[in-house]
Amino acid sequence: MEDGDLARFGSPAIPEHFVVTVKSEVCTITSLAVEPVMVNGTRTESGRLESGDQVFAGEQLFRVYLVQPWMEAALESRLGYFRQEARLRAWTVLATQTKPLYAVVDAARAVRVRSLLEGGDARYESLYSGAARESLADVAPYLVALEAGSTLLAGLIAEGWGASWGCYLTSSVSFEELRTHFRRFLLVETEDRRQLYFRFYDPRVLRSFLPTCTPEEVQFIFGPVSSYWIEDSDPSILLRLSPHELGCRCDQLPLEIALETSGQKQC
Repeated sequence: MEDGDLARFGSPAIPEHFVVTVKSEVCTITSLAVEPVMVNGTRTESGRLESGDQVFAGEQLFRVYLVQPWMEAALESRLGYFRQEARLRAWTVLATQTKPLYAVVDAARAVRVRSLLEGGDARYESLYSGAARESLADVAPYLVALEAGSTLLAGLIAEGWGASWGCYLTSSVSFEELRTHFRRFLLVETEDRRQLYFRFYDPRVLRSFLPTCTPEEVQFIFGPVSSYWIEDSDPSILLRLSPHELGCRCDQLPLEIALETSGQKQC
């Protein structure tokens, strides 16, 4: 939908259940039926919609995605890679996060990782320091700040989704604070006191490790991170990992099903 557009949504029982309008880049919903329209679980007669909102009406669930003009431009050079709906949906979910978005990507996974970083428009920096920053540059993890409008996110998702290139995350702290936080986890010590690199940013590691942590360990590992967003072993599923009083909460977001039946399930 573009500015000034209007769309009506209904079901077989109620042809016109609610209407969605876009004006001056503001998206609003208005109920047209006696049955309530639920937005994020709250009965709504009318109100503003934000990206990521869930609308339930007429036994159907709709998810809201607000695509800004810069997002369309970011896609133009990547459309060939987005033939899989899962990649396009994952990109849309991440690009519309309200909190600052970052990524930790692993240059050891593919030569293209560093190529995309060097040719992109986002700030990035190795998590290694000292001599390792240079000697291990081709296999290092890199922290990336994916500001709104950055085209790099489209490239990372289009080429790396499903290939364990790294993790995405939201956080409100500075780039420097995040880098300091993540550097704490680069090395771990075994029982025989050997030091090993801990690839915590690998989605295969995160999705198996975090659910086993105690609440205290979860709080320590998350620190300033609000949520981690990673691919599941089935890349048609996006996982959101977030801290919870009982440990780590894991929500599944299917990426390749119709919007009217999509929703979140717990891992």
